[in-house]
Amino acid sequence: MRRVAVVVISSLVALASVEAALRIANRGYGNEPLLPDAVLHHAHPRNYQFLNYDPASEYGGHIVRYDADGVTVDLSGAARAASSRYRIAIMGDSFAEATQVSYTRTFAGILAAGSAGRAEVRNFGVSSYSPLLYYLQWNMQVQAFHPTHVFVLLYSNDVTDDETYIALATRGPNGMPVAVPGPQFARVTRYFRSLYAARLASLSYLRASFWLKNRRAPQTGGVGEYIEENREIAPLTDAMLTALVQAIRRSGAEVLLSAVPSKLRLLNPSSAAPDPQFSDRCREWATAKGIPFVDLVPAFARAQAEGRPMFFRRDIHWTEQGHAVAADALCRALGTAICR
Repeated sequence: MRRVAVVVISSLVALASVEAALRIANRGYGNEPLLPDAVLHHAHPRNYQFLNYDPASEYGGHIVRYDADGVTVDLSGAARAASSRYRIAIMGDSFAEATQVSYTRTFAGILAAGSAGRAEVRNFGVSSYSPLLYYLQWNMQVQAFHPTHVFVLLYSNDVTDDETYIALATRGPNGMPVAVPGPQFARVTRYFRSLYAARLASLSYLRASFWLKNRRAPQTGGVGEYIEENREIAPLTDAMLTALVQAIRRSGAEVLLSAVPSKLRLLNPSSAAPDPQFSDRCREWATAKGIPFVDLVPAFARAQAEGRPMFFRRDIHWTEQGHAVAADALCRALGTAICR
């Protein structure tokens, strides 16, 4: 019995020592940490930062920080430029959130730097959000920022995600969603997610699993078992985007839409299907509604042809080069008053 007690105590001391060492070294590994939310289904933890990593080791090694509102911010923690003439809100999913690269290399960070103080940029992007959640997020969070411009970045799985969230939603008298309650984590789960040692163990496990499953797998335009969707704008997504745009315009802000180009078609242009890709469908929808649309497809195609990879090889997200091209396209759409 005494021997068991010694082993247990020794293990606890060792674990505490590892935890202390990781905290001193600021090695709090993480990968898109999200918490359940009663209205928005899930959200970023507040006043939180982590050292980002990728199981495939394509990216990572930089700190991601969320502020008191759970918004992704510059690591420098620079004061918000309240005196700026323009206030730009960015809304989207993980492509807008962009934790795969350091903040200053994201299109949001590039845009903020390029405005030279003329615009305050706030990145409200959250992984796995879609137009239904953007509509709720505008009402709950974004409109309080009082933006002059709102940039909404769409992705090909948005239609499917809207269908998932509406099945969980609570609706108001007019039939519109008012909340999408998220699943609750057990207290023990929350506790272990706060431990740096547990995060390191998770990193080690995920990298080992990735190596065993994918190291010898042939590379294609896809990502593992991920299938790139290409659906038409369904009535639900149409309604959510329309309601979002109307709400933004009622606030006096200008709205711009865009969509992530197809990685599969970008890397395999000769085998592209004759039907429009999702970005084309979004452009056609926006044009019919009279909404400015920032078409990234031509710029991405030119850059890729020049040998600048727009997407990571295994991951579905943009590289630093992809963010630079997107930032340039957005800056052109916003005009010289903001980007000179």
